[in-house]
Amino acid sequence: MPALPSDPARARRYFARRLGRSAKAPGAPRAEATLQAVLDAVKESVWLFDKDGVCLLGNETALRRFGRPRDQIIGRPLTEVTEPDPGLQRMATLRQVVATGRPLETFDERAGISFQHFWYPVLDGQGRVAQVASFSYDITPRKRAEATLRESEARFRAVLDNSRDVLYRLDLRTGQYDYISPAVEALVGYTLEELKGVDARAGLARVHPDDLPVLQSLPDHSDHDIQMDLEYRQRTKAGDYRWLSNHVTQVYGPDGRPLYRYGNLRDITERKRHEQRLEEAEERLREEARRKDAFLAVLSHELRNPLAPIRNAVHLIARQDPPPEVAAACAIAQRQLAHLTRLVDDLLDLARIARGQVQLQRADLDLAAILRTVVEDYRAVLAEQGLTLESNLPAAPVPVQADATRLVQVISNLLSNAIKFTPSGGRIRVEAGARGPEAWLRIQDDGVGIAAGLLPSLFDPFRQSKEAVGRSGQGLGLGLALARGFAELHGGALAARSDGPGRGAEFTLTLPLAGALGQGQREGPRPDPGRPRRILVVEDLVDAAIALKMLLELAGHSVAVAHDGAAALAGVDAFGPDLVLCDIGLPGELDGYQVARTLRAGPRGQELILVAMTGFGTREDRDQALRAGFDAHLTKPVDPETLAPMIARLDRHADR
Repeated sequence: MPALPSDPARARRYFARRLGRSAKAPGAPRAEATLQAVLDAVKESVWLFDKDGVCLLGNETALRRFGRPRDQIIGRPLTEVTEPDPGLQRMATLRQVVATGRPLETFDERAGISFQHFWYPVLDGQGRVAQVASFSYDITPRKRAEATLRESEARFRAVLDNSRDVLYRLDLRTGQYDYISPAVEALVGYTLEELKGVDARAGLARVHPDDLPVLQSLPDHSDHDIQMDLEYRQRTKAGDYRWLSNHVTQVYGPDGRPLYRYGNLRDITERKRHEQRLEEAEERLREEARRKDAFLAVLSHELRNPLAPIRNAVHLIARQDPPPEVAAACAIAQRQLAHLTRLVDDLLDLARIARGQVQLQRADLDLAAILRTVVEDYRAVLAEQGLTLESNLPAAPVPVQADATRLVQVISNLLSNAIKFTPSGGRIRVEAGARGPEAWLRIQDDGVGIAAGLLPSLFDPFRQSKEAVGRSGQGLGLGLALARGFAELHGGALAARSDGPGRGAEFTLTLPLAGALGQGQREGPRPDPGRPRRILVVEDLVDAAIALKMLLELAGHSVAVAHDGAAALAGVDAFGPDLVLCDIGLPGELDGYQVARTLRAGPRGQELILVAMTGFGTREDRDQALRAGFDAHLTKPVDPETLAPMIARLDRHADR
């Protein structure tokens, strides 16, 4: 038994042919019985009426939907087997089919169920309408699905239409936008009507030329869909540019070619402006930091220039076996000069740490021995302040790989801090040891303590507690910042702890523990002062030049002085020095670097020992001096105690 076509159009053609043949064929009763059996198997309603509307045939589905037995429907007119209103409507439809000979389609709804009806004329042998067939389909599920879809589309449309973002779909095959949400007008100023049918290339023409590569980053061939977040500037209808964020999904067909581009456009102009303001603010901060570093370098140079002659002059006076009052005055001056020099060095060290310009000269050291030496240096200060020192230092070495100068600086800063904040009669305790992979050092005091609110910022530069404010000669608030910076450069850490005001403080330094110290590590013999040399001092500050000349002559050297670059070159020719101590910042056309280059290029260039002597002491300054031809670089003020060993070492270098 053939199945009835479910598609209405196909069913119409099928029954038109089937019923037409059955009406004309011999043995019609048998054919009608067969047809009845076929129609009863169909799930949709099938009717056959004569041209006056009398029901000739109905399948089981049709009879069941009416809820009446067959003998109460077959042979009765259409108006009697249905309710009056739909019966009259259907009779009118049947008569129209009979009159026109053309099929009709009608819809109705009963008790919430929707039906679609197809009415077809059945012709006799003379081509006249003899009967009318009707097929009724229950389209309620479809209607409900359509209603649900319409509601869903309406909700979705409402979301799209009310979104501040612009949502769009671009058909990449035609280059046309087939959907753009209404928010586009607020974004770029163009209405939907103005954008209707606009080619996508017109949109590219409004993109900022510098940002076109961003949009061209989407591939034109792919075996899978692509998602990207793009940011670019687009010109609005008013002529200004707005920053847009475009979350793009590009859909590709089976052949790998792009089909659609879905996008979500958002105005990020304010965010970009904020980012630009932040970037400009950061650049201003960086520029301020650069200016600060330059200022600190110049400041240190200007401070070191007067410090050098003062230190040399005090040293000269102290060497003349002065009366006790003068000797005491010299000692005071030397202590204050040392303090002032330390302040200048602290300022520069902080700037170097911030720029990553500190180079550590590591060596195998005993942390306990270094601590013991520093403590001995502070014995007199501790006694003067009326403080008691307790120490618990191990007899065995505590080996670390560290820069001795910087490690002494860290310990000195911590010990100075403890002395500063411990009143007379207080106690300071120092101890050291090793624990696991770490060496540790601890300095405790029972002084003024640290408030809990100050602990998080204790190691910030220039940060001082209120107890430190107003104390004369107590520094710039850089000691702890430098101590932490140098500790971290060594791969260690510095931590502070306090139980609160009046309950003292504790600072703990940890460093990576190194291997055992070699047995032969002892301080070598001090270098001898070296043989007398002929030395040319090039210094534009007259006082500094005279003081340095006097110091060198006391050491047995023969000294000449020049105050600018031209005089330095002439002095080398006239005096014939072995060693030139040359300032960098000289007046006139020749600075110290040019003097060094000129001397190196001269006939005695390889014989001379050239030493830069300047207030500029950064690593770049030293590197620049060495590139210019200097053998060594000294930072003002030069310590007279280290100058003689330096000359002795340079002597041996020259003698080779």
